[in-house]
Amino acid sequence: GGWPTVAPSPLPFMPDDPPPLELSPADMTHIERCFVSAAQRAQQIGVDAIEIHAAHGYLLHQFLSPLANVRNDEFGGSLENRMRFPLAVFAAMRAAVSERIPIGVRISATDWVAGGWDVEQSNVFANELKARAAPTFTYPAAACHRNRKFRWAPTTKCRWRQRFAPAADWRRLQWD
Repeated sequence: GGWPTVAPSPLPFMPDDPPPLELSPADMTHIERCFVSAAQRAQQIGVDAIEIHAAHGYLLHQFLSPLANVRNDEFGGSLENRMRFPLAVFAAMRAAVSERIPIGVRISATDWVAGGWDVEQSNVFANELKARAAPTFTYPAAACHRNRKFRWAPTTKCRWRQRFAPAADWRRLQWD
């Protein structure tokens, strides 16, 4: 039951799951408008800050991950192309509300799968967001692929902090 799911590419999470519908450019424009509308409503009710959730396998994370995004258009393939839609959503939201309202972004540091989203790509994305005036970044440890292999140790986030140093202003970086 339920509603049809959508994604950057028609790849089911589990082999027996029905594949999601691949988003068309028109669908993506509609979703971007929905993000903008949500930001405007948040401003109208007086929120102090907004956070875009582009982690944990949610839609914008799926666009970033080469495991979930196998598109052959301007939104898939290269890292630059995979970042295009999440960056467009951020830019549209940023333009739609007062500059006094910070818009942060939550991204997954890694997919925990070889060939997937990783710390180096997270750094590139964080730098792109920083260049567009994103005031905060949150790097949770989550994935969007069923074959994820967590390699967690007490020092994992310490090592990530060292690797994120070029992209992060530690006053603006949060960890969960």
